[in-house]
Amino acid sequence: MITAKIWKPKTGLRPASHRRASAALGLALAAALRRAGNFDAAEAEAWKGVPDAVKETFTVDIKHVDEEAIKTVAERLSRHSGVTIKMQGRLGRAELAVDIDIYAHEYVPVLAGILHEPAEVLAEPRGRVDGRPIASFYQLFDEEYEAMKTLAVELFAELHMAELRVATGAGVRTHPLWRLAARIHATQEHSDRYAIPLWHRPWTWQVARSLYALAPPELRRLAGPAGLRRAIRENAKLLRKYLERHYIVAVRHTENAIQLIPKPSSPPTQTHRKAMKTLAEALTNAMRRAAGEKALETIQQRGYLDWHTYVEALQQELAQELKRYT
Repeated sequence: MITAKIWKPKTGLRPASHRRASAALGLALAAALRRAGNFDAAEAEAWKGVPDAVKETFTVDIKHVDEEAIKTVAERLSRHSGVTIKMQGRLGRAELAVDIDIYAHEYVPVLAGILHEPAEVLAEPRGRVDGRPIASFYQLFDEEYEAMKTLAVELFAELHMAELRVATGAGVRTHPLWRLAARIHATQEHSDRYAIPLWHRPWTWQVARSLYALAPPELRRLAGPAGLRRAIRENAKLLRKYLERHYIVAVRHTENAIQLIPKPSSPPTQTHRKAMKTLAEALTNAMRRAAGEKALETIQQRGYLDWHTYVEALQQELAQELKRYT
């Protein structure tokens, strides 16, 4: 499956604008599917509570992310819990039926028991490749790598073609869709753990979030999310070099974003999992040294250890770990 999360500006998004942004992101994924493969949208359904509780069926044009399509979906989201766009077709050799869920609020899929973490968009495929069942886009990276690579590229293009007028706390603004997309993951299960990070923005912030979830709880609490974000941000160059060994990487500096596609190894998902596990182990080792010998040295010199000193030690130790793999 593919999950997508909205990035909220510091000034916030009004509820109606949040629904418009969710609609645009879901439509971007649908449009990317149509261009990467051969898909038709059979119908769209508006539902209450859970996707099975359908209240309304309607049609929506998904050739591109345009104002009319956004308005059609967002209007349903204002009255219902979510909208599901149903698509059928082919992606490479895969014959698929794809449901793209667009949620009225990020916590709808959590409350409905669909996902473990908040999200605005969820796309789930069902189908077969050469007789083998397909249940996730994560799996398709192994079965149809070139088709999935094309889908990712088309989705990135749609993020940069579409623009959206939204209401924030600072007034009405026009944003390109990429500015409102925080992360887009290809997940194997209903969790972001070891998900393939196709799009991250701000990228060091999002990478830190993923690594924080993989780090041992007793160690990660010492730095906290803010401390880990700082350590990752200060080691951004080394981290990018590490990622380039395992992914096709495009860093968009003016957008503070990164695009990642697993390299065509055999299989791509195994290389991805190995890369994330190695990165998580490097972080754990850095945390242990920063909380152990480095903390002891500081206490012996000063008589105490503060948070800033610990985070600086973590930053230095993480740099040493990353240099081992670059």
